Amino acid sequence: MHITIKFLGNTKIEKINTIKNELTRSFSNNKKFSVVLKEIGAFPSLDSPRIIWAGFLDRDSGLENFVNLSESLFEKLGFPKEIRAFRAHATIGRVRSGKNLPALIEQLKKINQLLEPGDFYIDKLCLMESALTGKGPVYSTIQEIELF
Repeated sequence: MHITIKFLGNTKIEKINTIKNELTRSFSNNKKFSVVLKEIGAFPSLDSPRIIWAGFLDRDSGLENFVNLSESLFEKLGFPKEIRAFRAHATIGRVRSGKNLPALIEQLKKINQLLEPGDFYIDKLCLMESALTGKGPVYSTIQEIELF
């Protein structure tokens, strides 16, 4: 499972090495931190789900600091600053058809009623490549930085 901090879009291969160097310089001395699983939700809504996600609470501002540092770094590298507020979530599924949709919606709502918050530890930063295929996205790790 992963939390996307910044989507870079199509990026030229020449720029990838600069990004890797800057990520190493900026994050190699960062400490790991935790977030709390808060809820299961969906975009655009639970009543009309297309993307199902796990939402997290940033209890100690570790993720907020991480996001702010990332935004500053990528802005310096020429990427546009994100104008939407960051919503800490991990995509856990996509709804591909309306088959069994009422049952899915009912189950998602039940999960939220029974969900007990739990800690998840963020212990590495990964620069990922996503390639969209007919069967969904395929993710490849370009760089991994361990947090201590």
